[in-house]
Amino acid sequence: MNNLRASFFLAYKGIVKGNMGTTLLTVAVMTLAFINLLFLSSILLGLVNTMNRQGINNLYGNIVIEPEDKKSLIVNSKRVTDLVESVPGVTASSRHYKAGGFFTFDKYKNGQNVNTGRYSVLSIDPSVEKNVTDISDAMIAGDYLDDNDRDKIIIGKDISGGYEGSFEKESLGGVVPGDEVVVLYENGIERKYTVKGIFNSKFVQSDKNAFITNREMESILGVSNGAHEIIIKVDESQPESHYITKFKDMGLKESIYPWNDYMGMTASFTQSFTLIRTLLSAIALLVAGITIYIVVYINILNKKRQIGILQAIGIDKVIIVRSYTVQALFYAASGIILGLSILRLLLVPYFAGHPLEFPVGDVRLEVVASEILISIAALLFAGFISGYMPAKKQTDKTILEAIWG
Repeated sequence: MNNLRASFFLAYKGIVKGNMGTTLLTVAVMTLAFINLLFLSSILLGLVNTMNRQGINNLYGNIVIEPEDKKSLIVNSKRVTDLVESVPGVTASSRHYKAGGFFTFDKYKNGQNVNTGRYSVLSIDPSVEKNVTDISDAMIAGDYLDDNDRDKIIIGKDISGGYEGSFEKESLGGVVPGDEVVVLYENGIERKYTVKGIFNSKFVQSDKNAFITNREMESILGVSNGAHEIIIKVDESQPESHYITKFKDMGLKESIYPWNDYMGMTASFTQSFTLIRTLLSAIALLVAGITIYIVVYINILNKKRQIGILQAIGIDKVIIVRSYTVQALFYAASGIILGLSILRLLLVPYFAGHPLEFPVGDVRLEVVASEILISIAALLFAGFISGYMPAKKQTDKTILEAIWG
């Protein structure tokens, strides 16, 4: 205990009696190292989560129910929606019809500037859809659909063109609300629609779709109370697999899938970003460890004569090594406390109010508790090694070598 007290006393004196500017600079370096350890990782995690939320909120919900035979319909869709909504945790469900449509847009109605394109047309019950997807909140021009609309359509910005879409050359070349488009469906039926609104969900797979009402689509397909898919929103208190099991236990024979089975290329992006996050975290940790080592090593080199004198007056090597290890841990701990305070009190609130605008959506800092704990443990370990190794190396020298170099 006496040796331990002596180590802490030497460490305390080394910090208090040392150069205050150097101490503050060292703590500042540790703070930046800790923030760097979490910041990039949090941004990338926020990007991954944003891409996933876009898929859930704008197209797939949490769970998708399809007919066993992909070419057929879910029959008696009202029964299916009533069943799934009876399960605790399910917040809403919405039935969709899907059809391919060949769009024709004659801007000046003179037959000379005609733009065409093939796009997917989905039908919805607008008032119900608001509880499942965010399309109604993504309108950037015009208005959302009403349940009784028959000759109205809303289209994504990548169909309309002119709203900084990602596929301007493949768009209809500048459709605005109030314009008329003609849609030729795969079954040969042709309908003329007035564009009621244009939406930008910031999710490409959604922004290349058009939406009409279920009532209109049923008249085109000659069906009723059916669906090509039913998408389900849950409160996420349980994983999707829990609800899928519940639905199957209730006797549903349709095919049931979680949302991530539909993400396609987006899933590949998120996997790549996850790998990049891991690599950047490893590099940031290595940089933080090296930074601590260099700072402490230079500090010890500048005090090698003092170390030699301490040995000369009979202070045990273990006490000296432990004192410099404690100093290094103090710098690391101070950096962690300050870095975590800046991250939690400044950066996270700032990016919550001023998110980064990416093409896939608004990205905020996503700080995960497990990553914070790992970063704290890693930085403290790096501090321990960075204090112990150079101090041990210096105390292994003879007293004369330590004093005179």
